[in-house]
Amino acid sequence: MIDISTLNETELITLNSRVVDRIKSLRRFKSQETALSLKIGSKVTFNGKTGVITKINRVKAKVNVNGATWNVPMNMLTLV
Repeated sequence: MIDISTLNETELITLNSRVVDRIKSLRRFKSQETALSLKIGSKVTFNGKTGVITKINRVKAKVNVNGATWNVPMNMLTLV
């Protein structure tokens, strides 16, 4: 465990940058992993809503939920 109370401002900024980069990397990986398992017509859930994928873009998918189309980031989708 890192004791951040001993770090100076420059070290904290560097640490923050690394943490943010790691979080972005993990989210990107999850998004790519999810995209590979999805296809048009797949039933998915997000934020308590259930719908069907109508289009897959690079980062987001269009999901039809009861006639309304939502543009949802891949990392928010779960295959049903």
